[in-house]
Formats: sequence, C-alpha cells, structure tokens
Amino acid sequence: MQLCTSFLSAEQATKLMQYLELVHLSEGEFLFRQGDPSEGLYFIESGQISVVVALSDGETKRLRTYTTGAIVGEMGLYGNAPRFASVVSVSNSRLYHLSNQAFARIETEEPLLTQVASYKLWRCKLASLLIANLGFLAISPLASIASIASIYDITSNLSY
Repeated sequence: MQLCTSFLSAEQATKLMQYLELVHLSEGEFLFRQGDPSEGLYFIESGQISVVVALSDGETKRLRTYTTGAIVGEMGLYGNAPRFASVVSVSNSRLYHLSNQAFARIETEEPLLTQVASYKLWRCKLASLLIANLGFLAISPLASIASIASIYDITSNLSY
C-alpha cells in the first residue's frame, strides 16, 4: 500500500495492513453520505474522490477533491460524530478502510503502532491542509506565513 510505505516503516506498514479492508468504488459511487455514522477512516490507494456538502437551499458544494495518498474520514475515527459531508468517487477508486473497531484492536494489540500511526496521520493531514490553504497566501501573505511558521515550529519539535 502506497500510503503506509510512505509514512511508516515496512514492518509497521505490514502490521497495519492486517487491520485494513480493501474497498473498491466505481465512478459516481458514494463512500458515505452526510449524516451517516462514522465508522472509521480511509486511505486512498488510487483514484479520485470528492468531499461534498448539502446546503440548506438544496444545492451541493464540492469542498475538496482528493487523490492517491490522501486520508479521508479521520475525524470520525477520533470524534465518533456523524459524517459532516458526503464523499463520492470521481473516478474508479481503490481505498483501504480502517474501521473504528479495527483501530480499537490496534490500540490493544499494537499500542506503539497506534501512537506512530496517529502521529503520522496527524502530520499528513496537517500537511494536506497547509497545501490546500496556500491560496490564502495571495490574500494575506504575512498572516499566512506566520501561521505556517508557527505550525511548523510546533510540529518540528515532535518526533516518533
């Protein structure tokens, strides 16, 4: 799996793979819908998915499109709240699902893997958010640079 090997050691990736379930989505197929209960997170192995929300006027708005290597649904893993948005496949996609139950098993069976994976997931998501928000630099370069610098200072002092 591409994502695991990019942020975990080979041994940790092999252990993590034992807890994941492969999911195939066809173009236009929903992974989950806004309001559904959260049952874990997904690693995108290949393909493209979009996060969309239903607006009060009945329209939908695409918030973001993700591709290979991205993580979606992670807030449900930690918050156990209903899905705040829907996720739909833009192209045929292949994902790996880490269910809440599998994550609980990892916490019991592989506590070090839980710590490393949680930290790495957080760092990957933070990097993704920073990249997604770089457009803000054109609007307010000084504020954005200061925000990015302070986040970098915080995360650079953390290590696993």
